[in-house]
Amino acid sequence: TSTHTVAIADVGVRNLLAHFGLVDGKLVARKLLGLPPTRMMHMPDPGCFLICDDRGIFEILVDLEAQVAEGEPVGRIHFPERREREPVVYCTGTSGTVIGRTHKAVMEPGDFLALIA
Repeated sequence: TSTHTVAIADVGVRNLLAHFGLVDGKLVARKLLGLPPTRMMHMPDPGCFLICDDRGIFEILVDLEAQVAEGEPVGRIHFPERREREPVVYCTGTSGTVIGRTHKAVMEPGDFLALIA
């Protein structure tokens, strides 16, 4: 979360309320805010979701909005209690844009790691 993303959310909520007539005001277009046009994205298969299978410390290897190819490393799980164990590398199941990633460091099996669209 940043002040920039909070401002985008604020405008979005105000636009939604104005659209339904719950508050007075005009809709604010993305262009007026200096933002690019909205991109429609989709997640066509389960390979878009990267889910943790291990318990350990997560190291992210890609930034949000990075373009990734199928099989590309996205992050690693380290095992501080078993330093002799090599980190487990988590790779994408599909090509696309990184549109979501965890902000947690300590991961458990079943935790969300990243989302590719």
